[in-house]
Amino acid sequence: MKLDKIKSLVSQDKRKSDRLNLSLRIFYKLPSSSEWTGPLLVENIGGDGLKLNSKIKLKKDTEINLKIELPHEPQPITVKGKIVWCREKSPNLSGYSIGIEFSKMHPRDRRKFIKYIGKNILIEQLNRIGTEP
Repeated sequence: MKLDKIKSLVSQDKRKSDRLNLSLRIFYKLPSSSEWTGPLLVENIGGDGLKLNSKIKLKKDTEINLKIELPHEPQPITVKGKIVWCREKSPNLSGYSIGIEFSKMHPRDRRKFIKYIGKNILIEQLNRIGTEP
């Protein structure tokens, strides 16, 4: 029974890459707006998208522009994405959890992003090895 439940949960996850729990500041702008909203904190992030928390409900399939601030980088990277889901948080928490899939990133920003994510994946793996008995 438990194995079937785990298989079901895994098959529901459509991600193409693993996610990291990194505290990054992000700003977003919808095509209908001229103003950036943020900063918001990323809940988790990976090579193909991110999850963030917002006080505002955003509509699924909406195109979105993102600015992601990477540590030790003078300028944020810019990314175009699409909202793939928006869920209301539990009754005792206000706001929404929002899943965003990346659709377009400048090659220069992509290199910076991959370098940052790769470094953090390595650190996470080394920490796991270091904590094993």
